[in-house]
Amino acid sequence: PPSLTRVNQAGGTRLPATNLDWAAETALDVQWAHAIAPAANLVLVEANSNRLDDLLAAVDTARHLPGVSVVSMSWGANEFRQETGLDSSFTTPAGHTGVTFVAASGDEGAFLGPQWPATSPNVLSVGGTSLVLQDAAGAYGGESAWAGSGGGTSIVEPQPTWQSNAVGSIATAPPSSQFGRDFQPFARWRDGGDAGEDGLPAGGDHGF
Repeated sequence: PPSLTRVNQAGGTRLPATNLDWAAETALDVQWAHAIAPAANLVLVEANSNRLDDLLAAVDTARHLPGVSVVSMSWGANEFRQETGLDSSFTTPAGHTGVTFVAASGDEGAFLGPQWPATSPNVLSVGGTSLVLQDAAGAYGGESAWAGSGGGTSIVEPQPTWQSNAVGSIATAPPSSQFGRDFQPFARWRDGGDAGEDGLPAGGDHGF
């Protein structure tokens, strides 16, 4: 049968104190992971705090666990210049089977811009969508992004080659005064929001 194991950011069994602000989000993520992959063995790696060094330590522990194939990260922060130097945190360790890294696109809408690590070229960015079915059999009818779901174009990460055909070069450059220097058209930069996850926005929780 599938299992749920909890470890701390170093892989040990002594867990950090419960954080009530994070508890609902954590429970939601575990429930969604089980719903999507009901036969999977899940490991919840709990960071000591929401400090970036603690979160990345938890990611490092998760990606090194034997048999892990997906690392899901329901956290994010505004972009910063040094983030590209940390993108290697989201790579498969040597000798390990392939690991996919998934991150929440954010819940502040596209107006405030995308969040890292969702903007990392090594990460699959996932945001909330409302799914429309065509009939009772469940035929796909389309979907629309939630207004509060994050996304947009990175101002730090260069656009990966695999994204150039999908995004193209139709977007225009943002005002240079906003970023303190001239920027070329958005197509030069990584575009966030790679996939959508269906959820229930009326429930007050975002499906990240």
